[in-house]
Amino acid sequence: MRTVTYDYVLQRACELTGRVFSSLTTEESNLFRTFISMSLRSAWECFNWPEQTVYQQEYFAANYSAAQVYSGGMVVYYPTEQKYYQYVGAINSNNPPTLNGPGGTLNSQFWALAQPSYGSTATWDTTTVYNIGDIVLYPEDQEYYQLFATASAGTVPTNASFWGQLNKFLRYINQQLNPSGTTRAVEIGETFSVWPTDPRITWRQHEPAYTLTDYGILIGEQLPFVWIEFRKSPPLLSTAGEATAYAFPYRFCEVCSLKAAGQMLRVDGKIDLGNTFLELGEVELTKEIDKVALQEKYVRQIIVPGR
Repeated sequence: MRTVTYDYVLQRACELTGRVFSSLTTEESNLFRTFISMSLRSAWECFNWPEQTVYQQEYFAANYSAAQVYSGGMVVYYPTEQKYYQYVGAINSNNPPTLNGPGGTLNSQFWALAQPSYGSTATWDTTTVYNIGDIVLYPEDQEYYQLFATASAGTVPTNASFWGQLNKFLRYINQQLNPSGTTRAVEIGETFSVWPTDPRITWRQHEPAYTLTDYGILIGEQLPFVWIEFRKSPPLLSTAGEATAYAFPYRFCEVCSLKAAGQMLRVDGKIDLGNTFLELGEVELTKEIDKVALQEKYVRQIIVPGR
């Protein structure tokens, strides 16, 4: 993507108001940065710009690793089975979720299948001798547990030496964090669509049910992964250092220069001239949209579900 420096945009905005770039006061620089940031966000979010739109495959937990030491409650994605598993055994490593997979036997001394609900499970009974891998509902706390070590009848599910508590596993995509918990290199902005497979390859498919939350996307179907189409989040340019270091998209440089100049002129009391520059900024934005839609012939893909 072609870029210019932030200072290039700032200088153009400054000169449009009749100011000398090298003589800007701190107050003026801060105002220009605020107006440029506002204009950038507005332009960024008004159209599905191809360079800001991302198609990305998303998983809901980190991959299983034989080298990782796991403890109770940790959830992994096991590519061999394309399923998610929750750890229930004693703290350990190098114990895969299934044995002899794909289609293998659950390694229930260490793992349980991660599910959003265990509602059909039988209630724990004090006289029953349970087998490893059995899941029960403990009426005292209304929680679910899986037995991972041989225990005698009457061993209560809260005894962590034999039972592992099962937490509800919801398929969730965090906007800022990867499934491993690390910070995303590209934060997920507005989400346009969610698909079970890559929509750029498979056209006829149904979107799974999903819900947008304050911090991410909650998937309502039991899929191993999804593909999401989203817009990158615009930068905030909240500090002078952040602004100076930013590679400003060339597509928006004229738009933001004109609009920032217009806002600054309004602050100066030159309302009519400021409004004129704001209108010119809108004209430039329309030209950029037309350039993408007509000259570059980019349109957002519309996928029609098959019958």
